[in-house]
Amino acid sequence: MYLGYLGEHAPAILAGQRLAVAFLRLVRERDAAALAPWLATAEARGLAEFVACARGIVRDRAAVEAALTTPWSNGQTAARVLQLQTVRRQMRGRGGFALVRRRVVTAACGYWLRRPKPPDATAVHRTARGRAHLTPRSGAPKPAGSGRLGSAWTSCTGSAGEPS
Repeated sequence: MYLGYLGEHAPAILAGQRLAVAFLRLVRERDAAALAPWLATAEARGLAEFVACARGIVRDRAAVEAALTTPWSNGQTAARVLQLQTVRRQMRGRGGFALVRRRVVTAACGYWLRRPKPPDATAVHRTARGRAHLTPRSGAPKPAGSGRLGSAWTSCTGSAGEPS
């Protein structure tokens, strides 16, 4: 009912909705053969947004066709890059290089750096300013990591060397 009313009073919106649904179907079903007809229809409708979209797809048509025909995806890589960019933007102008590096490694490692430490390996003590610090208890093994990141890198990679 509403779409019928909208189609009578604003046919451009209804045409745009149909183009969007057709493109969504094309991508979900990975139908590379339907790409050329969709591009022609988008150009023919004359809707500025869809004409610009179609021209952008034509400019990078090889990549779009590869995305529709190959089973590979760079979605996980893109998600990690976005996560690191978010951390970098949050830290812009705040803190030094060491803090930014620590936040980036923490974001890249995810859970492994935020997991709770075993209670028998560390003890909490308060400094003169009241800040809590974790220190190894006597007899507890020292962390395997070394360098600026110390045990954080070891927790993330599982070894003191290269990432696993």
